[in-house]
Amino acid sequence: MNIVICGLQGTGKTTLSKMLVEKYGFSYINDYKIFKSGKSKNKIISFVNNNDNFVVDLCYSISPKDATKLKNSIIYFFGFVTIDENVLFNLMRQKGENITLKQIVKNKKKGKKFQTQCKKYNIPFVDINQDRQVILNNILKEIEIKLN
Repeated sequence: MNIVICGLQGTGKTTLSKMLVEKYGFSYINDYKIFKSGKSKNKIISFVNNNDNFVVDLCYSISPKDATKLKNSIIYFFGFVTIDENVLFNLMRQKGENITLKQIVKNKKKGKKFQTQCKKYNIPFVDINQDRQVILNNILKEIEIKLN
């Protein structure tokens, strides 16, 4: 079993991934490590389908449609959909994230697109629109139930 977390900068995917690694002893890998020898969504699909006990941290490197090809995996997509752009921009800057308001707007559009696709393919999409830590703790509980 693998756990695949997809999301954009600041959504909490890496924080959640590290929590899962610590809790379950899974190995951690992200798309940058998988892409070392060239970027391809097929490399991600192949890696996930041919390995076990990994937490895979992806920055929207695959689409929800592509995620349907992943076997033996718990999958979540994270995004910003309903939070106000200016509020999000200020929160990200307070956390030291190097991001522009233009990028925030672009990321929200991509989040909405992925949210729609996730509904179509019955993949959980988490709208990060409030206290991120509360949301991550709830996801952690959901994953625990799925693993047992």
